[in-house]
Amino acid sequence: MHSQALLLLIALAIRADPNTGQPSITLNAHKGPVERIVFSHDDGLLATADTEIIIWKLKGTSAEILSKKRNIDDDGFPTDLRSASFTPDGNSLAWVNAPGTNVRLWRFSARPTPAELTLAVQSRVMQDVAISPNGELLAAAGGTQLQVHLWNIAVSKPKRVALLGGYRDAVSLVAFSPDSKTLASLAGETVNAFVLVTWDLASRKIVRKIRLPFPTTGPLAYSEDGSALFVVGNLGESFFLKCFDATSGMEKKHLVFSGHKHKLREFSFGPKMDTIASGDLGGHLALWETATAKKIRHWTFRSEVRSAAFSHDGRWLAVGKENGEVSLLPIVAN
Repeated sequence: MHSQALLLLIALAIRADPNTGQPSITLNAHKGPVERIVFSHDDGLLATADTEIIIWKLKGTSAEILSKKRNIDDDGFPTDLRSASFTPDGNSLAWVNAPGTNVRLWRFSARPTPAELTLAVQSRVMQDVAISPNGELLAAAGGTQLQVHLWNIAVSKPKRVALLGGYRDAVSLVAFSPDSKTLASLAGETVNAFVLVTWDLASRKIVRKIRLPFPTTGPLAYSEDGSALFVVGNLGESFFLKCFDATSGMEKKHLVFSGHKHKLREFSFGPKMDTIASGDLGGHLALWETATAKKIRHWTFRSEVRSAAFSHDGRWLAVGKENGEVSLLPIVAN
């Protein structure tokens, strides 16, 4: 693993974005497809990953490598990330591999030596990981145990505090409410149906179950105030968006978004849940209004879109591509 003190300025391309006229940034440090991108809560850091995880320090239109490491699976081979999440303080990154049996927690800001911890789950094909907004809990989902694993990570040695069960099939997605009091999860229910399950984290009891149609793929996210839950279903070259009242479970919205000509691969919600980005295998990325399913703008790249993430302030949309490039696209004027 490279030293924490490593601060190499990487050659990057800066050009005017055709949609906004603002500078867009292209980072060139990966050799393989960039399968996962995530911003820190203060947007000062960006994690990008193929079989190597890179933590970038962002400032204006500059980007420096703060730290990086090879991502190794349980058998010692390089592998891609399936899901990743920063702790709120931006000092650690948690992830699960594709495939993987455990959760990794990389405390890359630790002194004097960065530390990588393994949270043992021992359940094949982990799918998702999320960290609560208050920084206390980590939720990991997927695998053959049909459970959500909850860990207390606000201590020097993380401790598993609960196993949330009762599912009929593997759990594929987890999301915390903004107040860290509720956890939403998505799991298979039958051959042609999914179920959205919400948990009260104080009592560890199920609050509500909502049946969903096939294919509900995610992402899954709460609104800023925690009053609504949003979930996406991939229909191939189009997708649907459902919105539910987080308290009653009543469906508030169902919209279909059409316009892509290639199979969709990636989706990302804007921080205010008023926009959603969709990327396809043809190298096309679209930005949509979630209220109307209206396309706001689009971009075309020379390589297929593999990952996408909005900054928390809504100013940037980061896009990972099959050719190893990462583009930071301006969404609003800087």
